[in-house]
Amino acid sequence: MHETNHQADRLSESVRHVRHVFQCAFFINLLFYLNDWELYGQPHFYLGMVARTVIVCASLAGAVVARNVQSFQRLQLICAAWAVPVIGACAVLVIPHTESALFITFILPNIFYLALPMSFRWTLAAGLGCSIVVLTGYIAPAPLSEVSVGLVLGMLTINVILVLVVVRTSRLQRLEWLATRAERIANKELSAQQDGPLQ
Repeated sequence: MHETNHQADRLSESVRHVRHVFQCAFFINLLFYLNDWELYGQPHFYLGMVARTVIVCASLAGAVVARNVQSFQRLQLICAAWAVPVIGACAVLVIPHTESALFITFILPNIFYLALPMSFRWTLAAGLGCSIVVLTGYIAPAPLSEVSVGLVLGMLTINVILVLVVVRTSRLQRLEWLATRAERIANKELSAQQDGPLQ
């Protein structure tokens, strides 16, 4: 019950935040088109452009659809619907093993753990799913090596840290909301008591 009330009270803020995330993803990936031209003439170029376009279109669509959301559950579904094509497209983008590909591989999970206001279970699923799919896309084309093992251990470490951060942040947000709610209720009761004798 508390969780539902907490989500409802923060809905407008969550909607605004999600739209900002989608808008930032849209504009940042437009800029990344310039970086992708480094691969022009290589076999992966056109596939990479398609993957980048998927992210741009999904982000633009998400920003538009999220504008009229009336419930947290609906907002969460939009975030999940955005995550699926974006994670898949990013797994394609990291295949060439460029420097930016390695950067994307380890930065992208942060977005799904920290940037999207979903429930803990959904956040965990999105973060772990992103980590597994994108890291697989990065190391799968080449034979497993000591470097690959190191990347897997590095990704595991990042996920453990991010899960701990999410748990702590979620707990602090709930405590803050409960304190604010208790203060609001106390103020209403005090106002009612003060108005009582005057009636």
